[in-house]
Amino acid sequence: MRGLAPDGTVVVLQLLRTSDGEIRLRAIGHETPVRTSSGGLTVALALIKRMAHLDFVIEKGTELGVSAWWAVLTAHCADAGLMRSYVHRLARWRRIAEAASLQSGRSVVPEIRGVLSWEELLREAGACPRRYVAVPHAKIRLRDTPRQPSSRALFLVGPEGGWSRAEESSLQEAGFVPVALGHTVLRSETAALVGSVLLAP
Repeated sequence: MRGLAPDGTVVVLQLLRTSDGEIRLRAIGHETPVRTSSGGLTVALALIKRMAHLDFVIEKGTELGVSAWWAVLTAHCADAGLMRSYVHRLARWRRIAEAASLQSGRSVVPEIRGVLSWEELLREAGACPRRYVAVPHAKIRLRDTPRQPSSRALFLVGPEGGWSRAEESSLQEAGFVPVALGHTVLRSETAALVGSVLLAP
């Protein structure tokens, strides 16, 4: 069997039963998995009530090469109970990301961030040269944007209630490019996966 060490090394493990009946693991080697791109993709997703769906999104997005997952508090999802539920699930999502990294041969486990405020999102976005926000029926389609796998990208997906006017204004000021993902309106979690497919290095 294989395990993931804290430094990202994939360790080959052997399951042993001792003479007194105890079960132990012994490291018998290691593998050098494929490294992720130095650029990386961060997917920032507004809080959604269908949190169980995020298990699948984080697993598959990690396999596709997403470098970081952020949960974002927006005007239309400001719910204290929902925020607490997110915080309680962070450990689960980190385990899912670790397992998906191991399965797909990645040497770096994606960062799973807790709930970011709107101000924190805008501040952190400054470190990403390419910033996109999913907007239904935007003039630019994400699949038509230039491929730049070596530069860091941030893909932001909003709540199902949409953005407030203040949020739309601040996203424009922060240099986010509005992009459409297709001809139909997608659920937030579906949009996150489509963005992962189109932008991951």
